[in-house]
Amino acid sequence: MKTNGFTTLQNNFIMAYTAFGMDTYANGMLSMIAAGSKAKTDRALTVVASKMLTNIDIKTQIKAIEAVRMAQLAVKTDITAEKIVEMYKEDRDFAHECNQAGACVTATTGIARVCGLEKDGGSDTVTVINVINYAEISPKRVESEVIEDV
Repeated sequence: MKTNGFTTLQNNFIMAYTAFGMDTYANGMLSMIAAGSKAKTDRALTVVASKMLTNIDIKTQIKAIEAVRMAQLAVKTDITAEKIVEMYKEDRDFAHECNQAGACVTATTGIARVCGLEKDGGSDTVTVINVINYAEISPKRVESEVIEDV
């Protein structure tokens, strides 16, 4: 029997997968067990979990549930994309003051991710870009000195 276009096993898998809250091999296995899969071995569980996770409808449903949970968490904690970007800017400025180039890059990458400018989820990833005004960002002044030839 199908509910919302999914079988009972698929629905149970989706709910278990999102409840465990992590996107890992172990989560797929745990989700299959929780979903009530009749697979008897770890390998069989892995095969069924892989099939579930490659089904575009299941992936879309999992992403939708996770998006709703993240939105609820954001409302509950009063965290917005703008606040996160501001925190990253502060971190980047501090890293710059401490001459930590790697930390500067990490903070900049974080800003890009929050703004939807970086994709690392493969070719089927859909990137949504929320436009935020960055006009207030000014270039940093770099001080240098000329070293004479010896």
